[in-house]
Amino acid sequence: TGTADDHGPGVLERLAVNWHVLPRYLWLIAFPRDLTNFHHALPLPDAWALAFTWTAVAGVLLAGSRSRSPVVWFALAWYLLNYAPISNLVPIPSTALVAERYFYLPAVGIWILAGAVAWHCARRWTSRSVLRATGTVAFAGVAVVLGWRSASRTTDWHDDVTLARSAVAADPLAIRAHHNLGAALREAGDTDGAVAAWQAALRVDPDDAETLTQLGIASALSGRWAEAE
Repeated sequence: TGTADDHGPGVLERLAVNWHVLPRYLWLIAFPRDLTNFHHALPLPDAWALAFTWTAVAGVLLAGSRSRSPVVWFALAWYLLNYAPISNLVPIPSTALVAERYFYLPAVGIWILAGAVAWHCARRWTSRSVLRATGTVAFAGVAVVLGWRSASRTTDWHDDVTLARSAVAADPLAIRAHHNLGAALREAGDTDGAVAAWQAALRVDPDDAETLTQLGIASALSGRWAEAE
């Protein structure tokens, strides 16, 4: 039998998490560094960063609500409709509050909106050749940098081991990253490497049951029964 506490936080408490989650996603779009499939925490504790991000979000929503452009309205609607499922309105069956794969679809709306704003600025600057040239160079520079980042990120997905290693490198405190690295190394036949990865996971959380279980199994398979127990 369970208690009321077993049902987890209420809807308002779950939605309040977006105060930190949404800025984290937006900063990942603007500065795509430390990309990983395991974010153990939300590294945006600074009040100034939260205030700046939410002020910018409020400004965009206010400007968008006054726009007559169907593209702007489409972009905002696309974003809101696709963000709703990951807003924790309904509990997500995952230990990850932030997962980049969750934000792929909502991000499309942001880029459509950015394109609409760039097009609007380009039309206003048509008669100003210097500003138009500067804007073109800036846009090309951003496209090249983000394109390079996307291409370099794909190498992390070469196989399970490289993906897990990239997750550990990006966030050494993500215990699931260490655990998955151990599993990937075990599947690749590197038992010693797997054990080392799981031991690294225990240095993050000495009481993690899943990691302890894997180490116990590895010891048993090696015939070290007392250690396994």
